[in-house]
Amino acid sequence: MLLKRFLASLAAIVALLSGTAAAQGPMDPVGATFEPQSASPGAGQNLEFVSDQLMNYDMQMFAPVDYNMLDEEPKPSTGLFFTYDRTTSGLTASESTTIAGLGAPGFNHTTWGNRFEFGFMNENDCGWTATINRMEGSQFINGRDIGNQTPMQLSAKYQSYELNRVFRQRLKSGSYFEPYIGARYAYVQDESIQDQTTFLFNLSDPLLADRNRFLQESQNNLFGGTLGARWFRETGRWTVSSNVATFLAYNKQTQFASDLGYDENQIRLLVVERGAEASTFVPSGEARFDLAYNVTRDLSLRVGGQMIYFFEGLDRINGLPMNLNPNSVLSGASPFNPLTTVADQDMFVYGVTFGLEWKR
Repeated sequence: MLLKRFLASLAAIVALLSGTAAAQGPMDPVGATFEPQSASPGAGQNLEFVSDQLMNYDMQMFAPVDYNMLDEEPKPSTGLFFTYDRTTSGLTASESTTIAGLGAPGFNHTTWGNRFEFGFMNENDCGWTATINRMEGSQFINGRDIGNQTPMQLSAKYQSYELNRVFRQRLKSGSYFEPYIGARYAYVQDESIQDQTTFLFNLSDPLLADRNRFLQESQNNLFGGTLGARWFRETGRWTVSSNVATFLAYNKQTQFASDLGYDENQIRLLVVERGAEASTFVPSGEARFDLAYNVTRDLSLRVGGQMIYFFEGLDRINGLPMNLNPNSVLSGASPFNPLTTVADQDMFVYGVTFGLEWKR
């Protein structure tokens, strides 16, 4: 009888301890910074709650980088994002009309600029992106020394503004594909300035100093649609991405040239100004490659490259010096002659980029 009572008491104690352990509930999940959490009683916690808690960053921009613990592949960011790149690129200069077998030397402008991209991606894997890309640079030809009386400076400028609708799709490899479609406005400008002092001898005034400033400017205003796609893959702290796009645009061209002459002895000012307009359709292509490294959970450093090619249809200035340039009166051209335009040229932009991104 005593043995039966002992076994019954032991069974009751075991049942009580088992019920108490079950009532304690599961442990809290491991936090985003891998610090162990204290146990707390509760009920109703499940895997969905654990996943939500891990992915809730509360805009802690400088929190440590999270490594994925539940899924085989990391999930791309949603919500707002922003990227900034400093760009340095080569931009091909205009080709000049050859006069008497002579032409302006061929070269590429070295340009510096800034590229901004910002947008939003929602939980349904679609969103919007806006991109601003601007660069400019200048170069002296025909000498820049103070002893040279005919220095000529050529400069070039490129700007692009676009807005796109983006759609995201996950690929079997674990990478992501983002096709997009939108609109873009681009602006291509060339300028030249040259000052010249010449000394003319005649009987009335043995030393007659004539001065002239020769200016040229060409502008291309391109409006059109953009179609492209971005691919990216995240591996640990690294994100590799590439982007290709096409841009078909209507181009409104304008060109301007002027001579500003001054005769010190006769105190007279000679101004000759001429302009021209035209329009074309210009297709272009663009390719980019970027490699980003996550420094914190939301901030990354990035480096990459870009190439932009405009097919024939751009208006560029004539890079010949004023004594040979058909758009200057000092070359012997009549002030009433129309401008000699270089209105059917291509342009190639190539270079490297470096910057940072937030939640891209």
